[in-house]
Amino acid sequence: MLGLENKVQAILLIGLLPLVILPFGSADSASVAFWNETRSSWLVAAIAAIAAIVAAWAAWPLVGTGLDRGLLDAAHFAPLVAGRFGIYQTALLLLIGGCMVAYAAIWRVSAAEALASMSAVAAGASIALLVLNVDYNASNVIAVFNPLEKMITFADTTTTNAANGSNLSAILLLLLDGVVSVLARYTFVLHSSPRPTVFLTWLIIPGVIYAWRRGERQAALQALPLMLAAIGIDTLGVRRGLKSEYFIFTDPLIILAGAILLDALRDLHFTKWTYPVAMILFGLHLAVGQAEPVKYAFKRTGPESICEWNPYYMPLMPLPWCKR
Repeated sequence: MLGLENKVQAILLIGLLPLVILPFGSADSASVAFWNETRSSWLVAAIAAIAAIVAAWAAWPLVGTGLDRGLLDAAHFAPLVAGRFGIYQTALLLLIGGCMVAYAAIWRVSAAEALASMSAVAAGASIALLVLNVDYNASNVIAVFNPLEKMITFADTTTTNAANGSNLSAILLLLLDGVVSVLARYTFVLHSSPRPTVFLTWLIIPGVIYAWRRGERQAALQALPLMLAAIGIDTLGVRRGLKSEYFIFTDPLIILAGAILLDALRDLHFTKWTYPVAMILFGLHLAVGQAEPVKYAFKRTGPESICEWNPYYMPLMPLPWCKR
């Protein structure tokens, strides 16, 4: 929730995390003895539920502001689903709750612990929403509660027209074009990219196949959703040029996928070509992944480009060398 308040693109990661987390369980994920003791466990679950209700009550005025039709119309926000606001937000809440229930069923988590966990999520999100009151601005509130509509205002004209016109075929074509563009960037050969993790993807995709064939099914099922989530988020980020600022949402997923596979396939370091291939990829990572910072460090244009966005995004923290 705090990430969403900082950058609305975080909604994409929020929507995918409940699905991505499902394979991350084991026999140790089952509830410990405390949660199987009916009286004490249900007492804790009830306290957690009360805390969630109180936190939601405190944040409810913000919910009303975020879904206020007058404010949304004034901000020129167009509803994305059935001409009404709040539909996909409700669907997201149901998805999170449904995935938590599914996780509890798959990995043998007791009902009391599952309820306490869901209450903790609701309380945490509600309390984080209250940060909006620190420097209250109704525009910020409606942006947080309607992140997809806000993202549409930043997208290119083609995306905006497709979304506002609810043209399903146009939207599907844009998504397909985005997937192709992302995969081309992952190859680096078809579309060069300064992305730090671009060469790590070269190991993850064949690594998932190798792990599955080796019998490391859970590691493959953990790494694959992480990689697919990164591709999905990057696909939508393509509509704004897939700027390096967006990699903060997807690079951690790619790195985690690689770490999982390396942990599951530890015997690979005994094979003949592991060391030379690793050194080549490591060298490429240093040369290409750090190209953007090096380029900006040696640019001769000075800090003027910072002055273009500093007054808009950081009006209370002006840079001394920028003209007021």
